Amino acid sequence: MPNSHEDAPATDGSAMQRMVASSIKRISNDSPTALQELADIVDEWGSSFDFITTAAAITKAANLRRVQPAGVKPLLDTLAGTWDGVLEFAGPQALANVLWACGKLRCTNAHLWSSTWAAAAEQIQHSPQSFEGINFANIVHGLATGAAANKGQCCPGQHAAGYGTASDAGGSRAPRLFYLFVGGERAAAALQLAATSGAAVWRRLLGEAPLQRAADKGSVQAVANLVMTLARLSAPPAAAAAAGAAGAATAAAAGGAAGAATAAVASVPLLSQELAQQCAQELLQGKTAQQLENWPPQAVSNSLWACGRLGLREASFVNRAAAAAPVWLRDTNRADVVQIATACRLLQYSENQLMEQVVQRTAQLLSQLRGKGSDTIQSIGLTAVVAHAVAALDMQQLAGEVRQLVVKTGVTHSFELKAANAGLLWTVHQWLVQQQLLDGQGLAGLLSPQQLAAGKAAAAAHQAQQEQ
Repeated sequence: MPNSHEDAPATDGSAMQRMVASSIKRISNDSPTALQELADIVDEWGSSFDFITTAAAITKAANLRRVQPAGVKPLLDTLAGTWDGVLEFAGPQALANVLWACGKLRCTNAHLWSSTWAAAAEQIQHSPQSFEGINFANIVHGLATGAAANKGQCCPGQHAAGYGTASDAGGSRAPRLFYLFVGGERAAAALQLAATSGAAVWRRLLGEAPLQRAADKGSVQAVANLVMTLARLSAPPAAAAAAGAAGAATAAAAGGAAGAATAAVASVPLLSQELAQQCAQELLQGKTAQQLENWPPQAVSNSLWACGRLGLREASFVNRAAAAAPVWLRDTNRADVVQIATACRLLQYSENQLMEQVVQRTAQLLSQLRGKGSDTIQSIGLTAVVAHAVAALDMQQLAGEVRQLVVKTGVTHSFELKAANAGLLWTVHQWLVQQQLLDGQGLAGLLSPQQLAAGKAAAAAHQAQQEQ
């Protein structure tokens, strides 16, 4: 997930514990020896770990999963036993970090999940003000990704069922059971999800009071992470229903009724788009989001992408971000620009010179990529997304700049385009030709007839897939 939830600094504990926790955090996530370094620390000091050090070790293990996924499980099992002994002393930050790590690890240790969530739930109930915005973001992200990995059962039902009523979470505006899950043909699957941890988790965590605290007092990272999480965990009801039906049909063919039931549960969005839109809008209207001059480029681009995914076209955040673009856009990287262009296309947003500035930044990045001898694939991928957004927005005044971006990629006629990029560039070519822009030849000449034919086929295949 963009803006990773990295280990938070220890806030208390003995000098030795702080030293060990600091050693854990200094382990490079990308080092080939990282897992062994962590295991050595656990072997040497693990018997004296407090809750801060244990939480730091579990979080580090989660960050190493992408490097050595197979080797993490035995270490996590050891740390889970240590965590059991210190859990009663754990504070909000440690609880939030462990729940986030469990989600990232797709942990199936039911006791680790349920005991940690039970402790967090008790503290949320009795001292909600002690949970800062980033803690809130980590808990939501952890429980949501864990539920997705465990077919909705991130915590056993006895710890969550009935915990927190709709009114507990913030009065009449609190989301209710059928507001949380997309219904329709998959109502039974939604109920199965809700019967475990889902409904209680979301009623408690997405109530008005926690959202308001995060929106007004949370860090920039906390707000951006929450908005991204909401966008990733939701889906438009129609699209979700179609995906669920297709998944169930495929599973039924392969494994009968049991397989179909599993596919249905797995495909149920954890949040309805309506709820995700409501919560994201509240976050982006809070005091933290009013101070865009303090937001790093990645936080802005992540949040804009989330607005696009959720369809928050009317959100004032988008206009404010566009107005401030001359400040934050200049430091964006390739991934940021892809997100911003995608957001503009999804939102049909062509105001406030934002796309014009995106095109200019793309040209700068292409020059940097070529100067570093980077792979042409990166340049073409960036150009295809940005050019496609310009075409989708019918910003004819940028036709010349779009063509020049393709020139700057350095693509040759013999270069084999990825199907996705070829399809996007074909769409741009069609737009230029149909609108009779420039010389009316589109991208012909810059791309070979074979490349254009491959793009046409890729675009047609994508269209057919969308219609199905």
